[in-house]
Amino acid sequence: MDQRAALAPTQFLPPDRTACGGLIMSSGRARGVATVLSSRSAGVLVELSADIACVMGFDGQLRQLNASWQRELGYPVDTLRSVPYVTLVHPDDRDETLRRIATLTAGGADAIEIENRFQCHDGTYRWLRWQLTVDRGEELLYCIARDITDSKLGDGAPDSAARYGLMFDATDAIAVLDGDGVLTYVSPASLQLLGYAPEELVGKPIVGLIHPEDGALAGIARKRATGTNDTSSVTLRYRQKDSSYAWIESRSKSIIDPPTGAVRETLTVMRDVGERKEAQLAIERLALTDALTGLANRLLLSDRLNQCLKRLKRTRGLVGVLMLDLDHFKVINDTLGHQVGDAVLVAAAHRLQHLARPDDTVARFGGDEFVVIVQGLTKSEDLSALADRVVTALREPYRIGKQKEEVVTTVSVGIAGRSASRGRPRAVPGEGPRTRSTRGLRRGPPGARGRTTRDGAAAATSDVRGGTGTRVSTHHRSLDRRDCRSGGVATHR
Repeated sequence: MDQRAALAPTQFLPPDRTACGGLIMSSGRARGVATVLSSRSAGVLVELSADIACVMGFDGQLRQLNASWQRELGYPVDTLRSVPYVTLVHPDDRDETLRRIATLTAGGADAIEIENRFQCHDGTYRWLRWQLTVDRGEELLYCIARDITDSKLGDGAPDSAARYGLMFDATDAIAVLDGDGVLTYVSPASLQLLGYAPEELVGKPIVGLIHPEDGALAGIARKRATGTNDTSSVTLRYRQKDSSYAWIESRSKSIIDPPTGAVRETLTVMRDVGERKEAQLAIERLALTDALTGLANRLLLSDRLNQCLKRLKRTRGLVGVLMLDLDHFKVINDTLGHQVGDAVLVAAAHRLQHLARPDDTVARFGGDEFVVIVQGLTKSEDLSALADRVVTALREPYRIGKQKEEVVTTVSVGIAGRSASRGRPRAVPGEGPRTRSTRGLRRGPPGARGRTTRDGAAAATSDVRGGTGTRVSTHHRSLDRRDCRSGGVATHR
């Protein structure tokens, strides 16, 4: 006789349940955490889960399965519908599995976890850890499993409490929202995910948990989830009970009311992806920022400048670029050492960041050179005024090291501007007399650092965007000669 046929479909029943006419009847009151979910909603949750997931009847038969069954266990989904779940459990684990599930269906718990060996399509067994919740009204069990074979084989006798805690921390949370985005159901895993018990979240709008900076992205994701066949996935920062924020990946799908076309409810599966997100952000920082100063590097600078120039085509205003050079910086490195030189660069970067507005970009162009992109200007004189403030700030002594040794250096500033009305780079009007030069700082003679020069801005913009060419728009404010020694560098002890 087929082993599966030999197992009665009523083996999940607690003592107070009987089979009648093929239906499993309950003498207890229908209750449980899953009663808020319709059978259709349950099917959506199965579909959303990235883990092995299924809907199972109280008769023990599998009703609906997701694609992970084939990916993880090798089963074509259609071959397992109406197959008793317990027939796939290892014979040595069946009694305990049946006992635990009977406790759940009888009302002894709202959710349980089970570990058992589960048969794959090729006949081998894998260790799975199941989380089960119950809908006693619909006589359904909602099941999610993860493969723990490697951890089982890697530790022959792990502490059961530790294993339970580890899995519970990693369990996905399930949430149901009404058409207005108010939480109507939250699974117990929310306590581990965000620190809130389910009853603390039910009745509150989910937008109140989302980081303010992520609100727009959340709105877009929710709109994408309103299609009958669309599933949205988005990673946002959610506020935890201790007021910190956690990176949470949410996969959502909406249930549409056919008569009206309105969203009846939205089902969401949530998972903590903090470690993965932080690693991703760290990689992005390494790729786009300068390792010494933390400022934008050339790659990010070029991208930001291109964005600003494209934005000019849609908006009115002026984009300005300041190109800065700490004069005779080599003398600092040669005289005081590279450690002091690096400290001066870091301090200069901090001063520039302090002067810049939130929408401006401060970048290290290389060596002792910095670039500031200033957008949203209404008049070119504002850019010249900013250049003056930069010169004043960077000429202040740098107090370096434990001895607070003072290092003073001069700075050269190149200015370039571009407006939407002109459609091409233009020089920024300055204050006071300016001498015109055909060469910029890079190609200019050594004496260029000792006088004020000014030139057109087109080449300066090209230099920032391409990393090559001639910087041709400069003006320079030098320190008083009495304060400068060794080629523009003064040290005070």
